[in-house]
Amino acid sequence: MEKNVGIYLMVLVTAMVLARMTFGPLSDKKGRIWAILPGLVLIIISMILIGVITNPHLALIVPFMFGLGIGGAMPGLIAWTLDRTKATESGLAGSTFYFIYEIGMFFGPFVLGILLEKGNYNSILVIAGIILFVMLFYLYSSNREKK
Repeated sequence: MEKNVGIYLMVLVTAMVLARMTFGPLSDKKGRIWAILPGLVLIIISMILIGVITNPHLALIVPFMFGLGIGGAMPGLIAWTLDRTKATESGLAGSTFYFIYEIGMFFGPFVLGILLEKGNYNSILVIAGIILFVMLFYLYSSNREKK
């Protein structure tokens, strides 16, 4: 797979498309948290797995899981953001959500490069998975308090 990153990206994007078609309606029917939490769990598992797997055949399972996670969590997160804003401020809320997301996409590689000087990909991905797990716990706890 090192020789053809296109296969990795094809699996990732295919999973994202499939997840959006499934998790978007689930978010509307069952509630936002039912799309966000499973999506985050899949992202966490995939980040930890990519940091520890050594078998190249498992390398295609990881982007599929990651794509399902991103594709599943994003529609729920966007809807969750818009649910918490006034209708007259939904444009601002949506653009702020994407602005923050894109800032992360822009600065992420720089931060990763700095962290790589101190460690390696495996440890960074496992740490990122742990951070997402804390976020998952927070989202789950905050959802239970509202009921």
